[in-house]
Amino acid sequence: FDFQLSLDSDLDMYWTADNTTLTALLRYQGTAWVALGVSDSGGLMVGSEVVLGLPNDGTVLKYDLT
Repeated sequence: FDFQLSLDSDLDMYWTADNTTLTALLRYQGTAWVALGVSDSGGLMVGSEVVLGLPNDGTVLKYDLT
């Protein structure tokens, strides 16, 4: 990854981006769900895309919020 940001003492984000693709990793030191929302509508949730990772089975879900 090209970039890294510590969001909290136990939560880090790593990412690489180009003109069309964002590749990211959220790493939490514990057991919880993590989510990442991306909006091109001024930060509003409506119109955003959300990726949600579930720790118990490794499932990754993507939602378009309309």
